[in-house]
Amino acid sequence: GALTSATEEASRIDATRELYRPVAALGRVIYLLIVDVAALSPMYTISLEQFLEVYEASFRRADKAVLVEKRVENLVEALRYQSTCYMHRSMFWQHRTPWTLMLAMRVEAHAGTLFQSAIEALLHTGAELLSIAAERTKPLPWIPDRVWLNIIQLSRKVEVFKELPEVINRNDILCTALDP
Repeated sequence: GALTSATEEASRIDATRELYRPVAALGRVIYLLIVDVAALSPMYTISLEQFLEVYEASFRRADKAVLVEKRVENLVEALRYQSTCYMHRSMFWQHRTPWTLMLAMRVEAHAGTLFQSAIEALLHTGAELLSIAAERTKPLPWIPDRVWLNIIQLSRKVEVFKELPEVINRNDILCTALDP
């Protein structure tokens, strides 16, 4: 009777609540990024209360949807947009691009689609290589040594770029046409 109905309703509510977890997880990722960005300048310090205003505004501004999955998708998009607009309004111009890159990287890392090896390759690519002479020959002389070393290192560290040096070698006719 009533107890079974209440148990079923509680289970349904729990299942629906779980569907909204990606929005809460994104909120956590964004807030922790905001805390970290304060290291760039103390003027970027934002209280949890201020962030919650942005978070709640994203719920009001996100497109409504009949399906919970679509509503969650809309909320995620609105939260990314609202938080970026909020941060950009308070940032110096030169800090806006790093903010956007850091947000994208944190979101992708949280989703499991950006791995630490890719982040390290982005931050340290080529730095570990000591000599251009010790690596394969550049296909075109106008490619700067540092860029070629970065390409080599990226191909070693990030699976999706494994074939990049070969692709550049195979397309040297196209690259020659682009020769500055």
